[in-house]
Amino acid sequence: MHLNRSNCLWASAQAFQAPDLWAEAEVENWLASPASQPYRQSAATAVRSGQVAVLYNAFEDFLELPNGARHNLWTSDPYLLLGACRPGLVSGSR
Repeated sequence: MHLNRSNCLWASAQAFQAPDLWAEAEVENWLASPASQPYRQSAATAVRSGQVAVLYNAFEDFLELPNGARHNLWTSDPYLLLGACRPGLVSGSR
């Protein structure tokens, strides 16, 4: 929270809680359920039409795909990397 020239007592009185998080198994079950399909479709449509920006955090130097291909995470174009991870998701134009 950014406070500029505000009432310090108000800021000090605010309480923050940890967010509610799903367990990994719950996330996997939801992603496999039909309830997640509309979100997947709208996300894919937004990426294809260039309505979203791609940001990824690289914690390793390379990403190895299931087909054995390795992509350098530091120098790869984010859209090319996304296209390699999800073939057919990203069109040729941005």
